[in-house]
Amino acid sequence: MTAALAPTLVAALLALPGGASPAAGDAAPARYVIVVGYNGPPAGERPALSWADDDAARLYRMLLPGARRAWLLTEFDLTSARLWGSVVDAAAPPTRQELARVLGEAFWAMRDEPSGAELVFAFAGHGDVSAGGEGFAVLADGPFLRSDLERQLVAASPARVNHILIDACAAYFLVGRGAHDQSVPVTSLLESLTRPGADAAAWARTGVLVATNDAAEVHESAAVGGGVFSFLVRSALAGAADANRDGRVEYAEAAAFIAAASGGIDDPRARLAIHARAPAQSPHAPLIDMRTAGYQHFLVVDERAPVHVRLLDSRGLPYAEVHSEASEAPLVLALAGDPFYVVERGAREAVLVPRSAGAYALSSLVWSPLGAPRSVDPRAAQLFATQYGPAFLGGFLADDGHVGPADGERFAVPWAASGAPPPTPPWATLAWTSAAAAGVLGSAAGVALAGNAFALADLEARFRETGTLDPALSLQTDTWLTAALVLGGGAAAAAALGGGFFFLASQEGTP
Repeated sequence: MTAALAPTLVAALLALPGGASPAAGDAAPARYVIVVGYNGPPAGERPALSWADDDAARLYRMLLPGARRAWLLTEFDLTSARLWGSVVDAAAPPTRQELARVLGEAFWAMRDEPSGAELVFAFAGHGDVSAGGEGFAVLADGPFLRSDLERQLVAASPARVNHILIDACAAYFLVGRGAHDQSVPVTSLLESLTRPGADAAAWARTGVLVATNDAAEVHESAAVGGGVFSFLVRSALAGAADANRDGRVEYAEAAAFIAAASGGIDDPRARLAIHARAPAQSPHAPLIDMRTAGYQHFLVVDERAPVHVRLLDSRGLPYAEVHSEASEAPLVLALAGDPFYVVERGAREAVLVPRSAGAYALSSLVWSPLGAPRSVDPRAAQLFATQYGPAFLGGFLADDGHVGPADGERFAVPWAASGAPPPTPPWATLAWTSAAAAGVLGSAAGVALAGNAFALADLEARFRETGTLDPALSLQTDTWLTAALVLGGGAAAAAALGGGFFFLASQEGTP
């Protein structure tokens, strides 16, 4: 995925179900999605990609539930065609002609939307730069120029908000002439590709999220089953980037999440250069809003401690991944399009089959030892090395100057049947109750010891006077002593029990 940055960026945004944030009481705008993926450059001019078609299919399927209309433009290779089944039947050729037709059809339908519309346009594939210095995406029948993007999509779109997501691989092909001249910085190319032109008003309602890196051979990875950036975008859109837990992923959150997830990559060719810009007219427009995205199944990461979780889809391919900071609020991940998922956590794995609508708690899953590692790509271990959450987002915003996400109500989903977390004893309450009981019993034992001391003193005084032991006082002394021993033993037992409860509470992060 290369200089086709603009189209690719669009595709990633397509995966986002929530465009502009509607005002209170307004209906959400209808979402229209166009995803384009193309593996090969024309006539074998450069190495073909392997997973642009798969990345496009995954994003299309992820955004489909929340879309009024969705189009997929790609050509599946033989291996991918066997994987994607009915999705293959929905695909049209990734050509300039077909893209023009689809844009016209989408724009015509948008004009009749009573609540307005938003457009998500995404592209995955190769890119390049024309002899005149204009960036373009490579389609099957020719280049889709930056000027085409502006004229045919940005300026022509009647949508309230346009989302454009571009994943660019082989950056040297975008800027190179002759022997891979790298005199033009990649960042400058990205900014040029998405720079507002004649129609500034149209660009003001358009958001862009672009990424690239320096070489095609490191852009895609078998460890993630596709393009690295595309995988990170899908993880973000699944909810992993939702730092404030309001169910909406905004541009700043997506950019920060991708920065955290890819920050450990040490190969300079594989490092992502990210350019994110929210629509100027709608700076808090979400890339996806879980409330309107049409999802029925969710995984809730219901632990407060830091958690690193990876999900695989029913094909055994990476679906999403997250390495979250400790948080009081649970993280909600959307599950879209698969009959079952494999959840990996450290050396354990669990199978999640979402048979009924609703949320499934991470703590409700049945875990077993993980078999042999599914990936041998060393770069996979470099992804998600950094925890992501409010703390990381705050530092990212301070350094990068993005507008932080708007505060919204916490997103919560009812539990599915058998999806609720298993009953957990209130360890903290039991611990404090035991501690209080130990205190009461200890105090009573002290009173009993004092009573024993007074009774023993009376018994000794009576013995000195009479030379005999008073039976009643002897019984009273023994009673006080027995009570002190029993109460003291109870206090010790309650204290030990309370200590155990405190330990269990601390182990669960709920002291």
